[in-house]
Amino acid sequence: AQPTGSVTVNAALLAGGDADLTISGDATLTFDVSNWDRTQNVTVSAAEDDDAVNGQATIRVTSGTLPSVEVTANEIENDTAVLSLTIDADSISENNGTTTGIASIDFALDTDLVVMLTSNNVEEATVPKSVTIVKGELFADFTITGVDENVVDGDQVVSISASSSQGNANASLVVQDNDELTLGISLNVDSISE
Repeated sequence: AQPTGSVTVNAALLAGGDADLTISGDATLTFDVSNWDRTQNVTVSAAEDDDAVNGQATIRVTSGTLPSVEVTANEIENDTAVLSLTIDADSISENNGTTTGIASIDFALDTDLVVMLTSNNVEEATVPKSVTIVKGELFADFTITGVDENVVDGDQVVSISASSSQGNANASLVVQDNDELTLGISLNVDSISE
């Protein structure tokens, strides 16, 4: 309804919200008999940040004796996390040698990230099917295990691949062969004449 005089409305951010969200410009609006039926805006701005998490802040709107109203402002994140893959050791033995692989992202996410893992040669080295980078964390590690296939094939380079909604990554290591050729001679002669 049309006011009989001026009504002042204030907008303020409540504590505990994303610090990247701010009220820019005038947060105090005045409505009177000449403009009471026109929209007036309060501008909420989101600063560029270094994370991939959607932020939130609550704004409380108050006006004298009128009931206050709270509105939630949601930031739409423009950053995406980049997936990386590293391996602790350059090489492992095929005889159950192990090392640690690390799937990492450069920004923490607000949801768990499932990273699918594959080895390009499961006869030389195996990895689990997946590893999960837990919400708010930057990495998850997993075990790479050498496989002893009892074949003399020399050292082998194995590529480990990681894929997720945040991209793909690859890393390699050498699986050292531990098998040796053995030469056996068998004679099936009862006697030899001169």
